[in-house]
Amino acid sequence: MRNEMNFIEEVTRVVRIKADYEVEEKTVLKNNGLKLHGLSFKGENLTAPTIYLDSYFTKFTNGEMSFDEIVDEVLSLAKNHETSSYDRIAKDYQDFAKVSRRLMPCLVNAERNADLLKEVPHRKVLDLAIIYKYAVLGNEADGVATITVRNEYLDMWGVTEEDLFSKGNFFPAKIQTLAEIVGIPTRLCM
Repeated sequence: MRNEMNFIEEVTRVVRIKADYEVEEKTVLKNNGLKLHGLSFKGENLTAPTIYLDSYFTKFTNGEMSFDEIVDEVLSLAKNHETSSYDRIAKDYQDFAKVSRRLMPCLVNAERNADLLKEVPHRKVLDLAIIYKYAVLGNEADGVATITVRNEYLDMWGVTEEDLFSKGNFFPAKIQTLAEIVGIPTRLCM
């Protein structure tokens, strides 16, 4: 495979052939203009997070994984989410009352995220923008993930950006010094 896009197209083609699920190719705009390419899987007993393929291209080109190993791993990751906690997350995500308990604000550079800001509710503060993420607090096996709140979710929930800002429970903030975080007694920092 000559480039990353050819690699992603070929992985997608083979995964679609082998998968027992509907497979959707996605390009997701992340922070600071980063675009990641991934696959979403949907089925009767499956709600899986997007599995990003960009890092697999690096592993493939560095000889760390063969093409077949990558396809097998992607299929295995999707299968591991059958009837997992992601089903509950998908159901909870339909209910703004549940989402609002796990909303967290994130500050991003407004200029470097101009394209992302077209797709997400936000509030500008000087040269920054507050965007909103839903914290998916999984277990050790599932890991911890966030879902960036997008404009189309506001319609689904029947809320506005103002509702996100005013009604969201933004985890209790605790401001600490670096010394407190790493456990250095304050008397040694004077």
